[in-house]
Amino acid sequence: MILVLTAALTVLPSMPVYADGILKEKYMYDETLQSTELPSGTRYVGTRAYYGCPQLESVTIPAGCRRIGESAFAMCPKLSYVSLPSSVETIEPGAFAGCTALADLTFSRSNPYFFYSDHILYDPATSRILSCMPARPSTYYNMPDSVKYIDKYAFWGTDALQKVIVSNQVESITPYDFAYCHNLKWIYLPESVKTVQEYAFRDCRNLELILTENPKLKIDPTAFYNGNPNVRVVSGANLEEFKSQYYTEEELEDEKKAKAEGERVERERNGLSGNTASGNLVSGNSTVGKWDPATTSYTTRDPQIKAKLDSLTKWLSEPYRGQNAPGYPTSRLEGYPGGYVTITPRGSSAAGSNPSAPNGTAPLITLPE
Repeated sequence: MILVLTAALTVLPSMPVYADGILKEKYMYDETLQSTELPSGTRYVGTRAYYGCPQLESVTIPAGCRRIGESAFAMCPKLSYVSLPSSVETIEPGAFAGCTALADLTFSRSNPYFFYSDHILYDPATSRILSCMPARPSTYYNMPDSVKYIDKYAFWGTDALQKVIVSNQVESITPYDFAYCHNLKWIYLPESVKTVQEYAFRDCRNLELILTENPKLKIDPTAFYNGNPNVRVVSGANLEEFKSQYYTEEELEDEKKAKAEGERVERERNGLSGNTASGNLVSGNSTVGKWDPATTSYTTRDPQIKAKLDSLTKWLSEPYRGQNAPGYPTSRLEGYPGGYVTITPRGSSAAGSNPSAPNGTAPLITLPE
């Protein structure tokens, strides 16, 4: 059965009509489309442009496209492949909601505007959840502590999901966040969560229990619409008790591994993980900062990385190497999990110890494990 979002999704103001985009609702409910490679020069995909295309399986978006509109590909039940270029800057809420065959995005690691991990799309700082792929296979999700906001429709139709622990920085469960998560059973809400908004758990028919640390939690009357009428909301929750009662030993072990991996990815994602032969900072396979020998500084499009690079710039011309150079009491940088940075200035013999950085090319910046 194909669920229709028309009555549920809030319609944003109409997008401007440009000659270089896919217009609003252009192919909505098209029953003939099976695969589409958007034409070169496409700069945006409009609101609900491909909404509810029952046979659509594959979408390739060209380089240069900057914006994916709200619900652009929503409710395409066979869609299993979406390729996004590094140029995409904005993906609006509900872009892939209800695409029950979509487990992953083919996503450019060089895109500075998003962070993608464990089938979930975040902003670069992982402070905002944009979208969980509906076919994400895991039965549980422990939200990173960095998350402060969840976009509406973010987990719409994620059927494998059974239990969720919400970040202790989130203040609200926004509209339709977990709508149509048919196997969702247990939710843990920290004290920071003050409100559960309209239709947040719509059609969650197996939802049994919401444990909250906040006794003053406000829940919209429609939050559990068409779901389990007997869902219990219990205050005075304890996170460790929740885990011990509702998580298996295997899941707890997986959680530890995932947390360790997340910390490693976070260190790489924040840049400062090394340099290429040209002196560029890299994170995984992505260049996140470019070395400019004329100004002896790094430049980057990522605002978070830029802030940290700016705090390092003053080190780059110093003839010192190590954790405590004269004039700088410490090289510890706020926000780095675990460590001091070691900076090797240009021209030092130590620079040659990095096989990817020829002697004298650029400073070597490392983040210890």
